[in-house]
Amino acid sequence: IYGKETYPDATFTLRLTYGDVRSYGANGTLMQPFTTLAGLYDRVPYASYPFDVAHPAHLQTVAVLLGVPAPDFRAARVLEIGCASGGHIIPLAARNPGAIVVGVDISPVQIELGRRRIERLGLGNIRLACASFADPGAIDGPGATEEKFDYAIAHGVLSWIAPSLVEPLFRTIAAALAPGGIAYVSYSTHPGRSLHAALAQFVKNHARRFGGGQTGLDQARALVRLLHEHAESSSHESDTGALRAEAGRILADPDYALLHDHIEQERVFMFAEVAEMAASAGLSYLSDANWMSGLAENMPPASLPFAADARNREAREQLFDFLAIRRYRASLFGRAGGPPADDTVPPERVRSLYVATELIGEQPLADGFFQYDTGKGQTVRVSDRRGIEALRILMAAGRRPMPVEELVDAVIATLDAGTPVPRAPIVKLVRDLAVGGLAELTLAPPAWTNEVSARPLADAVARDDTAGPPPYWATSHRHTPVQMLEPRAFLLSRCDGTRSADDLVRDFDAAFPEGGGARAVRENLAWLAAHALLIG
Repeated sequence: IYGKETYPDATFTLRLTYGDVRSYGANGTLMQPFTTLAGLYDRVPYASYPFDVAHPAHLQTVAVLLGVPAPDFRAARVLEIGCASGGHIIPLAARNPGAIVVGVDISPVQIELGRRRIERLGLGNIRLACASFADPGAIDGPGATEEKFDYAIAHGVLSWIAPSLVEPLFRTIAAALAPGGIAYVSYSTHPGRSLHAALAQFVKNHARRFGGGQTGLDQARALVRLLHEHAESSSHESDTGALRAEAGRILADPDYALLHDHIEQERVFMFAEVAEMAASAGLSYLSDANWMSGLAENMPPASLPFAADARNREAREQLFDFLAIRRYRASLFGRAGGPPADDTVPPERVRSLYVATELIGEQPLADGFFQYDTGKGQTVRVSDRRGIEALRILMAAGRRPMPVEELVDAVIATLDAGTPVPRAPIVKLVRDLAVGGLAELTLAPPAWTNEVSARPLADAVARDDTAGPPPYWATSHRHTPVQMLEPRAFLLSRCDGTRSADDLVRDFDAAFPEGGGARAVRENLAWLAAHALLIG
């Protein structure tokens, strides 16, 4: 203000950043900056998104594959520790009205944002509590006392809490978990995250010299950019390649992720260390949420003798972390003494499930193989005729899961009808495609449609997601965040089942006069359907 009065022709910008918050005592004395973890997340909220691998439907699917009984996710009691503003569990509660959902987080700002969204959606089966998971009485549910939960989720918590809270976290989960329940705990792991931890500490020490505000974040980003540019220009690829990749990942993130994921204190764990702490709290390791990762058949045969016992999944998975240079884990636990997981995954277990694939772009090769694009910069080759037909059928379904038995029928129909075709080998083929990461299995029938109806309909969750400021995104029925441009977000917000295609075109033309008219509306609606955002 003084500057504006002194230099009236100058332009000044007022920036309120997380480092500028101060607390004053009753006598007006300036106190220490507000540096608690809760305050940090209040001032720079972490984006709260859904995670498909942490959805109880996926956890129940993994249990089915491993032969472990698990509660029906549709009517389950679900707890999330570190829920932020509820981006993961609010869609879960809205789309599964028979479930009871509780979220706990230490940030009052985040909890208030979540509560407002719950009120907008009119949900009565979810409760958010502003408290530490270690606080007595923090974890309870609507109409419940001394609640036990069928699914307990702690995504991105373990590696970002004080060391003194690690054991209490596992004890809280063990105490909250009902018999037969499943806990999901994700964390950073060696060796893939080891370099990042060292780099984050270096960057944090540098940023502290400039205070905790935007200047500190800018300096942190500048330092990472320097390291990245140096690594790119270095002639010693074998020495600097990992640094270049790590710095590149950090530079790609927005400021909130730079702060919370790369500057905050992060603890990196060995998998065996986490399994031991969980066991001490009364939990038994079941599997990784990425259930295929530790299967013996997915490991190099020469590596198995190096595991203490090839039949011991914990030993195999610890070895796998180093073979794959793994960065993160999402471990599943049950209560100690519960049924053990059988990771042989016999084909019969997939018969009752649904299957889909992300593969695209079939290309015939000269040697009889067909090549497919994973969409992630990799390709796979398949020669078995049954596998090729199965993948063609699944790709035609557009990632919309179909019953395994229906797929088997469709594959048989494409083969030579002159001789009987046994079903069992095709069921095993589906199982093998899933084990190899070429197909996805789920026990939940799809809740969305690939077809655009005369009056397109998106549910209240997806429409509410688009109400926020850019960047625009919405929660798909695959329980993933789908980013989109403003025209698509505009259309999605109006897909309430009351507007015809002509109505949508008129609305679209009024908002985007140069947006392409009816053709653009058709193409964007098809895009929304393909991304599991329309239910009618």
